[in-house]
Amino acid sequence: MTAMMRDAYTKMDKGEDVITLVAGDGDFIPAIEALRNDGFTIELFFWNHAAQELKDACNRFVELDPHLDRLAL
Repeated sequence: MTAMMRDAYTKMDKGEDVITLVAGDGDFIPAIEALRNDGFTIELFFWNHAAQELKDACNRFVELDPHLDRLAL
């Protein structure tokens, strides 16, 4: 997973581009930590029940729960 995410940002600008993750699984934590250590900003968008460790690993967490009425299939 870490290698996949590193490959995804080879054309991004550190300090300018933001990586947005929509996930709630703590398995992403090592990848996020690697990206943040490389100077990238990571934002997490997910329901409030996302793993707390995942929320803490990101620069910013945006809870989707208050927007449920706006989400449609």
